[in-house]
Amino acid sequence: MFTPGFDPTTIAQLVSSLLPAFFAGTIFGYNYIFIPPLLLHTDDRTLALQWLSAYQFGARYVRPLAATSTLSSAYLLYSALGSSDTDTTVKLSYLTGFLSLPMLLAYTLLVMEPGVNGALKHKVKLLVGEKVKFHGRAKVGEEHETASKRSKKWAEKTGVRELLAVWKRDNDLRMAVSLIGALASMVGSLRWVSLAG
Repeated sequence: MFTPGFDPTTIAQLVSSLLPAFFAGTIFGYNYIFIPPLLLHTDDRTLALQWLSAYQFGARYVRPLAATSTLSSAYLLYSALGSSDTDTTVKLSYLTGFLSLPMLLAYTLLVMEPGVNGALKHKVKLLVGEKVKFHGRAKVGEEHETASKRSKKWAEKTGVRELLAVWKRDNDLRMAVSLIGALASMVGSLRWVSLAG
């Protein structure tokens, strides 16, 4: 009986392709399946609380998966760059796949957290009051207040539905970048396999 050996490259190829596709699917689910029905029949207070719960849950499970995917992509890029017989398509594909998750992280932390995420968290606090507790002011984190002064003012004069429309738009961009990362890794992996075979 043949027992295949442990091949870290194959595992990294699967992880670097499947996890970004999973992120994109999760974002799609939030934007097009979870939020739209809530917009139809939910008051602002409940809608804000539902968003906060989903946002906090999603943020907690994404971190370890994103780290795993990024490490897998880094391994593939390193392997491709270190191999003299790997073509440019593989190298560029793995570079694109590797860069996609750090780009998402930077966009989320530098744009969305002080912006729409922070504004929505501030809106939750305005609508619910002291029942919602955040662990103080921080630049990042689903459990922290992250809104800039400008975002707080924006939240104070804007309804939850309008804030969620901006959040959805920003999340759509994240979904597109995730898909690009997944497709790039898939292209690199398929090309790698075709060259090996």
